[in-house]
Amino acid sequence: KGTVRYSSWQNGDVYGQFYKTNGAFEYWTRVDPGSGNLFVNPYILDPNNTNMMYYIGGSKIYRNSNLEAIPSFSQSPATTNWTRLDNSEVDGAVTTLTISTEPANILFYGTSDGKIYKMINSLVGDPDPIDITGSDFPAGNIGSVLVSPSDTSELFVTFTNYEVISIWHSSDGGSSWESISGNLEENSDGTGNGPSVRWISMLKMAGDDPIYFVGTSTGLYTTTTLDGNSTVWAQECASVIGNVVVTMIKTREDGHVSVGTHGNGMYSTNYSSTTINPPVLISAKTVEAETETNKIELTFEKEMVSPAGKQLFFTVDDGGDNPVVKVLYKAGDPTSYVLTMENNITSNKNIIVSYKPGDIKSIDDGILQKFSNQDVSNIVNVEEIETAQNIKIYPNPNNGVFNLEIQKKNPSNFIIAIYNMQGQIVYFSKQNNTSSFIRSIDLQKQAKGIYNLEIVENGKASNHKVIIK
Repeated sequence: KGTVRYSSWQNGDVYGQFYKTNGAFEYWTRVDPGSGNLFVNPYILDPNNTNMMYYIGGSKIYRNSNLEAIPSFSQSPATTNWTRLDNSEVDGAVTTLTISTEPANILFYGTSDGKIYKMINSLVGDPDPIDITGSDFPAGNIGSVLVSPSDTSELFVTFTNYEVISIWHSSDGGSSWESISGNLEENSDGTGNGPSVRWISMLKMAGDDPIYFVGTSTGLYTTTTLDGNSTVWAQECASVIGNVVVTMIKTREDGHVSVGTHGNGMYSTNYSSTTINPPVLISAKTVEAETETNKIELTFEKEMVSPAGKQLFFTVDDGGDNPVVKVLYKAGDPTSYVLTMENNITSNKNIIVSYKPGDIKSIDDGILQKFSNQDVSNIVNVEEIETAQNIKIYPNPNNGVFNLEIQKKNPSNFIIAIYNMQGQIVYFSKQNNTSSFIRSIDLQKQAKGIYNLEIVENGKASNHKVIIK
């Protein structure tokens, strides 16, 4: 098969136009199951397999496993390969849905009464949903759900209602949420004359920081920095798109962005990457052998563009307020830098060293190169990372063998599952009436990469990264 184009109109009729590999038209047919009841009825193609479709049918979701098998030239609702996911049923209506890619096949969907759910391994069977609704969410209409294309623990939700907090962000898979509405709200609690937010999308090009887009009742806005309620959104293309309702935004990793409006047509543009890839870090280590030191030595594959002896702008996160006070070349080696902190580095902590976003400058303000925010070191003297108040994963990163420790105040039932980048379960454990769980987990047979460790208890999930090197 070649290209397929899908189009829809009022109340959810969806047609596909199928083309041969040489571009010649082959056939058209109706592909929806005939169950839509929203005037603009959402559906999505699975980004991991575009021959699969998820379709909203009122209070439930339908899944089609093979669109190309639907009979051609039919104007009737399709029945071939459609499965109704009865466990997805909600009070009110399902209003939006999206599918993850890293790991794959996690279905997220929002509702007309402000709920958000996820289904793991959504491509088979009828999975049980997990409620990840924020405790402070308004009881409003969810207009869009966004999952980061590279990390399913990063989620975004928008509400279309007026006088509510409109944009929410989670960095832990929905265990906790914070407002990132920022200056789009007149008041921090959402009241006042803020716009209705219809859509959120992310543009992530290789090597660049993400650009976040929101479509609102007053136009298109963007930001590159998420800062909770202090997030600053700037209007884009005010003289072209104008202050019209932006209903949908689609992005591609090659920089293409398309914007759909209500009443003012469609627009598109192409962003180009401005990032210069920084030299690859070869090693990071403490200078002295003692447990506590205030110096870290970084060694790169090649020299930075900088005069010898000039300070570079690095930041160090050791879990506390410990600024970098000096960054110098190591004597006789222009590929190595020694970072000196104001205080000794706290032992048994995860140390992350990063370039400052934007133009990297020497101490005399001479511009070196333009880099996006870049982690250059993962670990210095790591013995243990405490990822939550009662959950410990150590060491992390690791070689595939690590310890998981869970301590609870009261015995409870919970499930532990670890997923690879494809969304496949590589470890599973069900615990009953357990208050203390300590176990060494061996994943040495798995590929190197980032894994998602999920703990589900009472329908709520917490997510934690495990890095295998």
